[in-house]
Amino acid sequence: MDAITNLWSGRAGLARTYWGYGVAASVPWALALWLLTPGSQAAITVVFAFCAYAALANIGIWRAASAYAGATLWAMLGKVVSVLGLLAAAGAATMVAVALDGGDMQVPRARLPAYQGQGATAPAGPHDPVDVELARMDSTHPGWRDTLKSQDFHDWLATQNPRMKAAVDTADTAQKLSDILRMYEAQKK
Repeated sequence: MDAITNLWSGRAGLARTYWGYGVAASVPWALALWLLTPGSQAAITVVFAFCAYAALANIGIWRAASAYAGATLWAMLGKVVSVLGLLAAAGAATMVAVALDGGDMQVPRARLPAYQGQGATAPAGPHDPVDVELARMDSTHPGWRDTLKSQDFHDWLATQNPRMKAAVDTADTAQKLSDILRMYEAQKK
């Protein structure tokens, strides 16, 4: 508990607060987010917990910079970093909150609609990028839509790491989807 009190009050010193609580302590948070499936309940919880921790650490950095007796430059830089860190934490929390409220914070991009389920249709037009990618998939992987909808594919996907699951969900080119199908077919044999 003394560590939290010292961090909050800025008594831990500027170097320890910035490098220890600010930089080094961010590594486990980043690792946790990297291992979790994006958008999962666990990932959302970790983002909010990290935002709370980041607020604590950046307030501690500000207060440690205010009490710093060394070069004025380091104190000023510490305060600049703490303000930027607070803004970043607030931005991350806001984006997650908006997304949870049904908002769409992502930049719109073409996606192959076959994996998105029934009712997803590609925009019409012979030169539409989605139509071009769908045509490539049809020519290189006949039956690929049925494969993606099959129970075998879903069972295989359930055993994959979060990055592979995210890659399937965000595949926006025939090449990306082809690579995924090749991995599935190779592991199925």
